[in-house]
Amino acid sequence: MKLTTRQKQKLQHMCSIVLLAMLTTILLCTCGKSDRSIAILERAENIIDEHPDSALLLLNSISSEQNEMDKSQYMAYHLLLTDAHYRTGNTIVEDSIIIESANYYDLHGTCKEQVRANYLAALVYDNKGNTPMALQYYMKAVAHTDTTDTHCDWHLLGTLHAQMAKAYGRAMVYSMQMDCIHKAEHAFFKANDTVNALKAKTQTADIYAQNGDTYRAITLLDSVADVMDKQKKPELDVDLFM
Repeated sequence: MKLTTRQKQKLQHMCSIVLLAMLTTILLCTCGKSDRSIAILERAENIIDEHPDSALLLLNSISSEQNEMDKSQYMAYHLLLTDAHYRTGNTIVEDSIIIESANYYDLHGTCKEQVRANYLAALVYDNKGNTPMALQYYMKAVAHTDTTDTHCDWHLLGTLHAQMAKAYGRAMVYSMQMDCIHKAEHAFFKANDTVNALKAKTQTADIYAQNGDTYRAITLLDSVADVMDKQKKPELDVDLFM
Protein backbone atom coordinates (compact mmCIF):
# COMPACT_ATOMS: atom_id res chain seq x y z
CA MET A 1 0.00 0.00 0.00
CA LYS A 2 1.39 3.36 -0.99
CA LEU A 3 1.43 5.92 1.81
CA THR A 4 0.15 9.45 1.31
CA THR A 5 2.41 12.41 2.07
CA ARG A 6 0.48 13.09 5.28
CA GLN A 7 0.81 9.46 6.37
CA LYS A 8 4.56 9.55 5.67
CA GLN A 9 4.91 12.71 7.75
CA LYS A 10 2.96 11.13 10.59
CA LEU A 11 5.12 8.00 10.43
CA GLN A 12 8.31 10.07 10.46
CA HIS A 13 7.01 12.01 13.43
CA MET A 14 6.21 8.79 15.33
CA CYS A 15 9.70 7.47 14.57
CA SER A 16 11.26 10.66 15.91
CA ILE A 17 9.26 10.28 19.13
CA VAL A 18 10.47 6.67 19.52
CA LEU A 19 14.09 7.67 18.89
CA LEU A 20 13.71 10.53 21.32
CA ALA A 21 12.37 8.19 23.99
CA MET A 22 15.35 5.88 23.43
CA LEU A 23 17.76 8.81 23.69
CA THR A 24 16.12 9.99 26.88
CA THR A 25 16.40 6.51 28.39
CA ILE A 26 20.10 6.37 27.53
CA LEU A 27 20.68 9.78 29.08
CA LEU A 28 18.78 8.83 32.21
CA CYS A 29 20.82 5.66 32.65
CA THR A 30 24.32 6.78 31.77
CA CYS A 31 24.69 10.32 33.12
CA GLY A 32 24.79 11.93 36.54
CA LYS A 33 21.85 14.21 37.26
CA SER A 34 23.70 17.44 36.53
CA ASP A 35 25.25 16.14 33.30
CA ARG A 36 21.94 14.62 32.27
CA SER A 37 20.09 17.91 32.75
CA ILE A 38 22.69 19.77 30.69
CA ALA A 39 22.52 17.15 27.91
CA ILE A 40 18.72 17.22 27.80
CA LEU A 41 18.60 21.02 27.80
CA GLU A 42 21.03 21.10 24.88
CA ARG A 43 19.08 18.44 23.00
CA ALA A 44 15.77 20.24 23.59
CA GLU A 45 17.29 23.48 22.33
CA ASN A 46 18.49 21.77 19.15
CA ILE A 47 15.11 20.25 18.23
CA ILE A 48 12.59 22.79 19.50
CA ASP A 49 12.18 24.59 16.16
CA GLU A 50 11.20 21.49 14.18
CA HIS A 51 9.93 19.21 16.96
CA PRO A 52 8.57 21.31 19.85
CA ASP A 53 6.42 18.43 21.12
CA SER A 54 9.50 16.22 21.36
CA ALA A 55 11.39 19.02 23.11
CA LEU A 56 8.52 19.31 25.58
CA LEU A 57 8.69 15.57 26.23
CA LEU A 58 12.40 15.83 26.95
CA LEU A 59 11.98 18.79 29.27
CA ASN A 60 9.20 17.10 31.21
CA SER A 61 11.52 14.14 31.78
CA ILE A 62 13.76 16.28 34.02
CA SER A 63 10.97 18.24 35.74
CA SER A 64 11.72 16.55 39.06
CA GLU A 65 15.34 17.73 38.92
CA GLN A 66 14.63 21.47 38.91
CA ASN A 67 15.65 21.96 42.54
CA GLU A 68 19.07 20.46 41.79
CA MET A 69 19.80 22.76 38.85
CA ASP A 70 22.02 25.79 39.24
CA LYS A 71 20.58 29.22 38.44
CA SER A 72 21.56 29.29 34.76
CA GLN A 73 20.24 25.76 34.15
CA TYR A 74 17.00 26.53 35.98
CA MET A 75 16.39 29.65 33.89
CA ALA A 76 17.31 27.85 30.66
CA TYR A 77 14.92 25.04 31.61
CA HIS A 78 11.96 27.37 32.12
CA LEU A 79 12.77 29.45 29.05
CA LEU A 80 12.74 26.32 26.90
CA LEU A 81 9.70 24.89 28.69
CA THR A 82 7.64 28.03 28.11
CA ASP A 83 8.78 28.19 24.49
CA ALA A 84 7.84 24.54 23.92
CA HIS A 85 4.42 25.06 25.51
CA TYR A 86 3.61 27.97 23.22
CA ARG A 87 4.90 26.21 20.13
CA THR A 88 2.63 23.23 20.88
CA GLY A 89 -0.42 25.43 21.42
CA ASN A 90 -0.52 25.40 25.22
CA THR A 91 -0.75 28.99 26.45
CA ILE A 92 -1.36 28.09 30.10
CA VAL A 93 2.07 28.53 31.61
CA GLU A 94 3.49 29.61 34.97
CA ASP A 95 3.89 33.31 34.32
CA SER A 96 5.98 34.30 37.35
CA ILE A 97 8.93 32.12 36.34
CA ILE A 98 9.12 33.35 32.74
CA ILE A 99 8.99 36.94 34.00
CA GLU A 100 11.86 36.05 36.36
CA SER A 101 13.66 34.48 33.39
CA ALA A 102 13.25 37.64 31.32
CA ASN A 103 14.71 39.75 34.14
CA TYR A 104 17.55 37.25 34.59
CA TYR A 105 18.49 37.21 30.91
CA ASP A 106 18.32 41.01 30.72
CA LEU A 107 21.31 40.95 33.08
CA HIS A 108 23.11 37.74 32.13
CA GLY A 109 21.95 36.55 28.71
CA THR A 110 23.07 36.87 25.14
CA CYS A 111 21.06 39.09 22.79
CA LYS A 112 19.27 36.01 21.45
CA GLU A 113 18.32 34.85 24.95
CA GLN A 114 17.17 38.35 25.92
CA VAL A 115 14.95 38.64 22.87
CA ARG A 116 13.48 35.20 23.38
CA ALA A 117 12.81 35.61 27.12
CA ASN A 118 11.17 39.02 26.73
CA TYR A 119 9.09 37.82 23.78
CA LEU A 120 7.77 34.87 25.80
CA ALA A 121 7.05 37.15 28.77
CA ALA A 122 5.10 39.42 26.41
CA LEU A 123 3.08 36.46 25.15
CA VAL A 124 2.20 35.49 28.72
CA TYR A 125 0.87 38.99 29.45
CA ASP A 126 -0.84 39.17 26.06
CA ASN A 127 -2.73 35.94 26.68
CA LYS A 128 -3.82 37.25 30.08
CA GLY A 129 -5.22 40.38 28.40
CA ASN A 130 -2.68 42.71 30.04
CA THR A 131 -1.90 44.81 26.95
CA PRO A 132 0.28 47.50 28.63
CA MET A 133 2.62 44.91 30.17
CA ALA A 134 2.63 42.86 26.96
CA LEU A 135 3.69 45.93 24.99
CA GLN A 136 6.40 46.69 27.54
CA TYR A 137 7.99 43.27 27.07
CA TYR A 138 7.50 43.27 23.27
CA MET A 139 9.37 46.59 23.16
CA LYS A 140 12.15 45.20 25.36
CA ALA A 141 12.49 42.23 23.00
CA VAL A 142 12.72 44.58 20.01
CA ALA A 143 15.29 46.75 21.83
CA HIS A 144 17.49 43.69 22.43
CA THR A 145 17.42 42.71 18.74
CA ASP A 146 20.69 43.51 16.95
CA THR A 147 19.74 44.26 13.33
CA THR A 148 23.41 44.80 12.45
CA ASP A 149 24.14 41.14 13.21
CA THR A 150 24.45 39.04 10.06
CA HIS A 151 22.51 36.31 11.89
CA CYS A 152 19.69 38.62 12.96
CA ASP A 153 16.39 36.73 13.21
CA TRP A 154 14.34 38.99 10.96
CA HIS A 155 11.35 36.66 11.03
CA LEU A 156 11.14 36.86 14.82
CA LEU A 157 11.52 40.64 14.63
CA GLY A 158 8.65 40.76 12.14
CA THR A 159 6.57 38.60 14.49
CA LEU A 160 7.34 40.94 17.39
CA HIS A 161 6.17 43.99 15.43
CA ALA A 162 3.10 42.09 14.20
CA GLN A 163 2.13 41.15 17.75
CA MET A 164 2.66 44.74 18.85
CA ALA A 165 0.42 45.92 16.01
CA LYS A 166 -2.34 43.63 17.27
CA ALA A 167 -1.92 44.93 20.82
CA TYR A 168 -2.00 48.57 19.71
CA GLY A 169 -5.09 47.78 17.63
CA ARG A 170 -6.87 46.39 20.70
CA ALA A 171 -5.86 49.53 22.60
CA MET A 172 -7.15 51.64 19.67
CA VAL A 173 -3.80 53.41 19.27
CA TYR A 174 -4.02 53.27 15.49
CA SER A 175 -0.99 55.43 14.62
CA MET A 176 1.29 53.05 16.55
CA GLN A 177 -0.53 50.07 15.07
CA MET A 178 0.22 51.32 11.56
CA ASP A 179 3.86 52.01 12.46
CA CYS A 180 4.30 48.47 13.79
CA ILE A 181 2.66 46.94 10.72
CA HIS A 182 5.09 48.83 8.46
CA LYS A 183 8.02 47.60 10.57
CA ALA A 184 6.67 44.05 10.48
CA GLU A 185 6.38 44.23 6.68
CA HIS A 186 9.99 45.41 6.39
CA ALA A 187 11.29 42.69 8.71
CA PHE A 188 9.34 39.93 6.94
CA PHE A 189 10.69 41.05 3.56
CA LYS A 190 14.22 41.00 5.05
CA ALA A 191 13.49 37.44 6.19
CA ASN A 192 12.32 36.52 2.67
CA ASP A 193 8.90 35.75 4.15
CA THR A 194 6.83 37.19 1.32
CA VAL A 195 3.52 35.77 2.55
CA ASN A 196 3.63 37.50 5.94
CA ALA A 197 5.00 40.69 4.36
CA LEU A 198 2.00 40.74 2.01
CA LYS A 199 -0.34 40.09 4.93
CA ALA A 200 1.14 43.18 6.59
CA LYS A 201 0.40 45.21 3.46
CA THR A 202 -3.15 43.85 3.47
CA GLN A 203 -3.64 44.93 7.09
CA THR A 204 -2.37 48.40 6.19
CA ALA A 205 -5.01 48.55 3.44
CA ASP A 206 -7.64 47.48 5.96
CA ILE A 207 -6.72 50.37 8.25
CA TYR A 208 -6.88 52.80 5.33
CA ALA A 209 -10.36 51.49 4.50
CA GLN A 210 -11.52 51.82 8.12
CA ASN A 211 -10.40 55.45 8.10
CA GLY A 212 -12.30 56.18 4.88
CA ASP A 213 -9.25 56.32 2.60
CA THR A 214 -10.71 53.91 0.06
CA TYR A 215 -8.44 54.96 -2.80
CA ARG A 216 -5.22 54.17 -0.90
CA ALA A 217 -6.72 50.91 0.35
CA ILE A 218 -7.64 49.75 -3.15
CA THR A 219 -4.29 50.87 -4.60
CA LEU A 220 -2.40 48.94 -1.93
CA LEU A 221 -4.53 45.82 -2.37
CA ASP A 222 -3.96 45.97 -6.13
CA SER A 223 -0.20 46.02 -5.54
CA VAL A 224 -0.52 43.00 -3.22
CA ALA A 225 -2.56 41.17 -5.86
CA ASP A 226 0.10 41.91 -8.48
CA VAL A 227 2.86 40.42 -6.30
CA MET A 228 0.71 37.39 -5.49
CA ASP A 229 0.02 36.83 -9.15
CA LYS A 230 3.68 37.14 -10.17
CA GLN A 231 4.86 34.80 -7.41
CA LYS A 232 1.85 32.46 -7.72
CA LYS A 233 0.98 32.92 -4.05
CA PRO A 234 -2.31 31.49 -2.74
CA GLU A 235 -5.02 33.71 -1.36
CA LEU A 236 -3.89 35.35 1.86
CA ASP A 237 -5.58 34.68 5.17
CA VAL A 238 -4.98 37.89 7.08
CA ASP A 239 -6.08 36.33 10.38
CA LEU A 240 -2.95 34.17 10.33
CA PHE A 241 -0.67 37.21 10.17
CA MET A 242 2.06 36.98 12.82
